[in-house]
Amino acid sequence: MANFVFPSSSNGFIPEATGQVIQFIRAEDRFPLNRYVQYVPTPKTVGFYTVVGRDEQSRIVTDAEYAWQDGDKRPRGDQYKMVFKEVEFRTFRRDYPWTLGYQTIEQAEVWKPKLSHMGMAISKAMTNRTNRVVTLMQTAGNWGTQTASANTLNSGAGNWVTASDDPSSPNYLAIYKSIIEAARRINLATNGVIRPKDMQLVVSPGLAIAMAETSEMTNYVRESPAAMQVLKEGLDPELNRLWSLPNQYKGFPIVVEDTPLVTARYTTSGGNIVEATTARTYAMADTSAALVSRVGGLDGEFGSPAFSTLQIYHYGGLLEVQAFDDPKHRRVDGHVTEDIKEILTSEFTGFLITGTA
Repeated sequence: MANFVFPSSSNGFIPEATGQVIQFIRAEDRFPLNRYVQYVPTPKTVGFYTVVGRDEQSRIVTDAEYAWQDGDKRPRGDQYKMVFKEVEFRTFRRDYPWTLGYQTIEQAEVWKPKLSHMGMAISKAMTNRTNRVVTLMQTAGNWGTQTASANTLNSGAGNWVTASDDPSSPNYLAIYKSIIEAARRINLATNGVIRPKDMQLVVSPGLAIAMAETSEMTNYVRESPAAMQVLKEGLDPELNRLWSLPNQYKGFPIVVEDTPLVTARYTTSGGNIVEATTARTYAMADTSAALVSRVGGLDGEFGSPAFSTLQIYHYGGLLEVQAFDDPKHRRVDGHVTEDIKEILTSEFTGFLITGTA
């Protein structure tokens, strides 16, 4: 196999084009992130969002305090006020650049280096965005009381790797018991506002594979009325064909967060460019899963009530793509820019399940 080289006027030119170009650039719409976060435009780079207390609307200490006898004054509402707090946020601007010389662009016959580099920068921006959101989502300290191990949630049925569909097994329905208990706690913590239908489960590819290999999940798919359709078509091609999971389990949609992450730079050996090997992983770890809500869909409205667990505030466009022609230096400078802030808006609308594997 030929050695890798950087594009330049001398190595971007191929005398006899083969017509084949191989590149590993992930399109923006292929990132699972957009399935479980909500984007909210903000008019300023610095602002506040208001978190309203969740208890007063469900607080009933005694029925007697609301009595209004004939001839008495109406009950006063001085003690019935909703509390709130304002949380400051500030978006952060990032730029993902690339530069190519005129000669490189003009002499490349087989591939289009400008388009490839712009696609690379977009993919890099989305990868970095995903990594920050996943880190936010998998940090237990961000969840307060809304985190527990799978074994705790399922009352000792164990982690998800050993889950079984055998009622006599101590690991009986370990996956489902964990999910439904987390959902119950979310529903209770939000006073019934967030229901199971609003939630979705986010897992890594490694955890997805481990779940798919358990008898709990295998037999669930096999015994489903749609089993034949899953076998022939796949209810969700991304999940069924790649990770062998149904698109939902007992009413909970599943999102496999399979964004890859390379954490090392190129190295050289004997004058040749060597790509990363061991420093290649997925953004999401296999040892935890998150049950999150996204009420209202992908696009939120600034200043309106929101019940989505994870939000991204963005000033300007989500991704702004620009290319500047530089005749003086005979080159093109490309840039992909974002100005955003990732926020775990309310931990009570979601739950982090640890110890899944």
